[in-house]
Amino acid sequence: MSKKKYHIAIVLFGFYESGLSLARALTEQGHYVDVYSFSSRLNSSSAGFGFEYETKWHYRLPGHLYEIDYSKSKGVSFASSDGNSHVYIMQSTMTGVSRHGMQKRILEFISKFFLKRIAKKINKKNYDLVEIVSQDYFSRHLYTAIRAPQVHSFHEVSDVVERDNKKMEALVELSVKRGDNIRVYSEKSADIFALLYKKKYSKLHIVPFGLFTNYKDFGDIRISEMENERDYILYFGLIVPYKGISVLYEAMLKFWKTHPNVKCVVAGKGNDAVLDKMKADSRFVIFNRLLTNDEVVYFIKRSKFLVCPYLKASQSGLPQTAYVFGKPIIATNVGAFPDVISQGKTGLLVPQNNATELCYAMSELYDNTDTFNRITKNLQHYETFNEKISWQNIVNQYIEMIKEIHKNYECKK
Repeated sequence: MSKKKYHIAIVLFGFYESGLSLARALTEQGHYVDVYSFSSRLNSSSAGFGFEYETKWHYRLPGHLYEIDYSKSKGVSFASSDGNSHVYIMQSTMTGVSRHGMQKRILEFISKFFLKRIAKKINKKNYDLVEIVSQDYFSRHLYTAIRAPQVHSFHEVSDVVERDNKKMEALVELSVKRGDNIRVYSEKSADIFALLYKKKYSKLHIVPFGLFTNYKDFGDIRISEMENERDYILYFGLIVPYKGISVLYEAMLKFWKTHPNVKCVVAGKGNDAVLDKMKADSRFVIFNRLLTNDEVVYFIKRSKFLVCPYLKASQSGLPQTAYVFGKPIIATNVGAFPDVISQGKTGLLVPQNNATELCYAMSELYDNTDTFNRITKNLQHYETFNEKISWQNIVNQYIEMIKEIHKNYECKK
């Protein structure tokens, strides 16, 4: 008896790398996946993928909202391999509209109308599961309009960034109140969920994400400023205080006492009080802007290793990105980092907010050839080394989650 092939919709409000890599893994196991990615920006990496346009407009929706079929674009080859899976970008020209007062209310109305239209399209396809991956509060309008079994996935169940608003938590609370299926990506997130929301929640599913394999399709570019740079220490991602940029700065000052010729590349959009000091020091190479996927891969491939000096976190996809290219990573012992970084085997873990220990770890990877070679060798076969987050195992967990959701869904009918 052949195994059932599921037809799945993955709806992404951000978090494209993990969503696309999951879609690829599912299709490789014979399942059919349609990815719907929402964005307010055209032709931008933050809009989803940073792909060049090789597509046509399918139709125009009210409120200057569009649907684009990206199925034949770079990075989503899984979608065109059998013709049964697709990738769509749902985009809006509402970029730049104020999120206050009357304009905010207008945007909310248009968003609600738009999401209802998309839900109608999704409902016509009779998916076995609709997974909605979102931290955006306005995505709640999609929840009630979807008729198929669904699960709501949260990369963060609390706001580690400490923004002024609490809409992230409000969205999780809404899902709990509605009794929705909820997916988190680590035991750490499940622990935080139990602490903040509900200790025993029968519809909570822990399904991690694996390596971000879609990045393999990127990186074939040149960046003139970096042509002569190799084996540097790399930080990439949002530049915000909780990610410990100030700790990295202090650690590099210590590190340069014995390694004066090693550059540190800091690449990403954002701001931090220490950034001006970094810009004034030629040993730092700063790219303070949003990166395309091609640029991310370019920076990783030419680096010696990556650093994540986070002060706090519950979830991060940086190890899953670096490991695709066999690059070690040094991270603080917070959040889910210990789930994917095995000390001395696939990377190094250090205490948070400790520049001295971070400096020691960087020196270890630079000076101890045995340590560096052991880690890079292990990373060549990472999914065998850490089967817990191999895509084969994750797909099996994902399918078991679908079966459990279906069982509960049928009981409710």
